[in-house]
Amino acid sequence: MAPLQWAAVMVWFPQALGLRVIVAGLGRTGTMSMLTALQRLGYKPYHLKSVMLNRSHASAWRAVAEHHMEAAEVIEMIHHDGFDATMDNPMCELVELQLRLFPEAKVILTTHPRGAKGWAKSFIQLMQVVRLQVANFSLTYPNILQFVPVLRDLTAMRCLMGQETMGLRPCELIYESIEKQQAMPGWLEEQYEKHNAYVRAKVPKEKLLEFSVQDGWEPLCQFLGVPVPSMAFPHVNDSASMQRVGLVLQVIVYGWAPAVLLVLLMIWWCCTGRKSTRDKKD
Repeated sequence: MAPLQWAAVMVWFPQALGLRVIVAGLGRTGTMSMLTALQRLGYKPYHLKSVMLNRSHASAWRAVAEHHMEAAEVIEMIHHDGFDATMDNPMCELVELQLRLFPEAKVILTTHPRGAKGWAKSFIQLMQVVRLQVANFSLTYPNILQFVPVLRDLTAMRCLMGQETMGLRPCELIYESIEKQQAMPGWLEEQYEKHNAYVRAKVPKEKLLEFSVQDGWEPLCQFLGVPVPSMAFPHVNDSASMQRVGLVLQVIVYGWAPAVLLVLLMIWWCCTGRKSTRDKKD
């Protein structure tokens, strides 16, 4: 399927809402560390976490994925909410559109410290967690998560990923990547390189910084023209975070039914206990 035609949409934004930084690296390239770093430098970055915490944004991205809304309209929402930097999926897909709307913005291409192979391994770990959330409800896996509205929106939104910069079919990168990697070893590494090549081709060299979180504050602050903070550069352990998220999801999936049953039993016990007390008094 042809890439999405975001860049054809042009919207005028007030200068006060101008986007200053575009972090164009894929998720799992240290974006959580970059999120914290940009916050410490005084920016208000828009991350996938922002989507999860804002139902209107999640539903808007779903509308984009289902071709009911243009991506530029969501970017307008983002900036009216005060964000001045973007990062993570799906924003890292929209580099060209964002630069056309905000030509003064600077672009940071975050790369995985261990290159394409390190990214592929980390991405598979993320996809295994995603599958815990999107799996169909069954007696053996009572997945109540798929009925949560914001999570249903995210399930649809993820289908945007990989279309613009990698030329993939909708949903192919997220919901088929594990099988693709097993059948064609190196397939994910190829997508990583395609994404990075796309960013390099679309962004003027003077506006682009290729950055690994292991590089620390100096190259980042020099590129952005801001002072170097006195505290250490933040390093968020994404792998450990993913393991915790996966555990929490499984606790929710397998724990909600026993929890509901326990509450019903407690209600029944309270009601029958009171009835017995009344009967004895009578």
